[in-house]
Amino acid sequence: MNLKDAAEFISFENKNRLPQLWLDLGSGTGLFSLALARNLPVGSKIVAIDKDENVLRKIPATAGDVVIQTIAADFVRDVLDIKEVDGILIANSLHYVKDKETLLKKLISLMKRNGVFLIVEYDRKASNRWVPYPLTIDDAKALFKSLAYQGFQVLDKRPSMFGEYYMYAAIIASG
Repeated sequence: MNLKDAAEFISFENKNRLPQLWLDLGSGTGLFSLALARNLPVGSKIVAIDKDENVLRKIPATAGDVVIQTIAADFVRDVLDIKEVDGILIANSLHYVKDKETLLKKLISLMKRNGVFLIVEYDRKASNRWVPYPLTIDDAKALFKSLAYQGFQVLDKRPSMFGEYYMYAAIIASG
């Protein structure tokens, strides 16, 4: 997926035009950080977090008028000392987390009251070594609903290059 495709894939209606703070967990080389930056207001900031310092070096410090800070950390195990975030992007990372509920509760504590999740995952039931703990759309809806996140909106679906299933992007709001 290239940057243009990624930006279209995760594009959402962002009514808040004030600067925002977002986390990108498991950011890798920053493809989805850069895509997200296209959807954020001027003066916003994205904190891209990944375990691999080498991939973080590939992420530019800015994308348009959005600042991108990088932090080398394991977002599942490490304490993230960041509070009052407007949104959390988790693209192609949740399927590596076995205990998603515990992780999401930890992440909710970092958010502002009306914070949102933006996820990119594969809609598949069967696991494999690349997707050890899959999260179908239905399972994701149920998981987030159990955490009082009722506003689950699928933004886009695209065929996966790995076979018969597809990738989906969803934005999830509380309330």
